[in-house]
Amino acid sequence: MTDNSPVNNQLQTQASDISLFNNCSKFIIGQSTINVVAGNQYNTQSGGNDNAEWIKAPNPFENFNAAYPKIIEGTGTWLLDHESFQKWKSNLNGSLLWLQGKAGSGKTFLCTNVINDLRKNCTVFFYYFDTRDKVKADYQGFISSLLCQVAKEAIEKGNASAQIELEKLYNSSKKGDFLVAENIEATLVNLVMTMGTTYVIVDAMDECAEEYQDKLLALVDKFLTKLKNCYMLVSSRPHIDMAHKEVGIISLDNQLSDVGIGSDIKKYVDTKLQKQRAWSPELKAEIKDTLVNSANGQ
Repeated sequence: MTDNSPVNNQLQTQASDISLFNNCSKFIIGQSTINVVAGNQYNTQSGGNDNAEWIKAPNPFENFNAAYPKIIEGTGTWLLDHESFQKWKSNLNGSLLWLQGKAGSGKTFLCTNVINDLRKNCTVFFYYFDTRDKVKADYQGFISSLLCQVAKEAIEKGNASAQIELEKLYNSSKKGDFLVAENIEATLVNLVMTMGTTYVIVDAMDECAEEYQDKLLALVDKFLTKLKNCYMLVSSRPHIDMAHKEVGIISLDNQLSDVGIGSDIKKYVDTKLQKQRAWSPELKAEIKDTLVNSANGQ
């Protein structure tokens, strides 16, 4: 006896539809490729653009992971508590904060501390210029690294507008083989524009190759002019010509004679001296005074 009930008819229709896929290995719907794995199982792959691996870029986590373990516990907290930093973080005092200091003043460790603080509750992207690695001193390496980080964030959050921008760049660059700075810049700005409040930390701007310094400063200005949701903290030696009108400055050289770095130096020296158990308290005190006074230029 044939079962002509509505339920059975619906089941037969679905079975017929599914059987269409049994002999297929691949078919395309819109921009997505459907790959049949076995029988009626399948998965999707969106145009090769479902991850950011096609964006070749330096990895800033190498620098972060190298710096973070070297931070002495309790140091750098003065910056996180600093009035200018708190206003910048709360978006109350301009969108650019510039950490100035001479070579060896601890800018990289302070930036690392800031990154670690922000990434707990905020969207933060970062980069370390580094003359020890030619690629990390290159302007295109910088913007490619930021783009890679932003792209991963957008993909993870399912940001449809950002993924459209990435698809355009992926196709125009021949799957990432012909990425040029102008297109990377444009896509980077467009992607960040689709996000909420975003923080960008750039350490050692003065270590960017000299021929690209003007481009770097122009991009910083473009970010802060076009992106009202973007807040940047940069570090460098004081000689960089930062023309952006709304720049807040924290000078590490001034902090040496204030709380700030002066207290960091004392904590660092104390930590090192504690390991010298054979030294007398008097010798340790003398060494500490000499090192701290030397750091303060006395």
